[in-house]
Amino acid sequence: MSFQQINPTGCKKCGGRRWEYTDYCRTEHEEIVEHRCLEVDCGYQELTYGDEFHTYSKTPEEVRKFIKEYELEEELEQVKEGRQMAVSTDPAYLKALNEAVQSADPKLLERFFFMEKTINEIFRNPFKRISEGWSDVRIGCYLLGNEQLDNQLFPKHPSGKTKLDRTNPNVVRFIDKAEKWLEETGKCLIDGQVKAAQPKGFGGAN
Repeated sequence: MSFQQINPTGCKKCGGRRWEYTDYCRTEHEEIVEHRCLEVDCGYQELTYGDEFHTYSKTPEEVRKFIKEYELEEELEQVKEGRQMAVSTDPAYLKALNEAVQSADPKLLERFFFMEKTINEIFRNPFKRISEGWSDVRIGCYLLGNEQLDNQLFPKHPSGKTKLDRTNPNVVRFIDKAEKWLEETGKCLIDGQVKAAQPKGFGGAN
């Protein structure tokens, strides 16, 4: 099973957008990992084929040619526009954030940071997803659950954004599949975890 994505800040050399491809060759029994910087002024490449590891840099023209051949132009623009929200220096927000952390349920806080760490690991190392059997639905549920906890535990960011980047095509694919699965199975997210949905009227007035 192959996996590919554009990591907004993946390049180890320039910190820019990087195309990441992971696969497993069943005939050669080896892992294939290609990390290719998509910034034309960098073009740093890290290629792993089994025990072989190669690094070099493409020329600006070679980077543009690769982007065109793989039809990545639109996705690159979406990733560029949806980069991680900036760190806020608003004193009122920082005060509210600190108070929220201090008063938060320790179990929910621990769950939030564990889920966030796991998600980051999956996106930074796609082979983790393949080797550990992560399905699109499971990743999507983790993304939605982490966003739910973010909204529950912390004040709204001044930018109005959340950590869930809905402009990233891979993120959109994962959460669309998760939302469809939740609806079809009659499940929902409670405190960031998948639970059976409560019957209508449960605990309410007659």
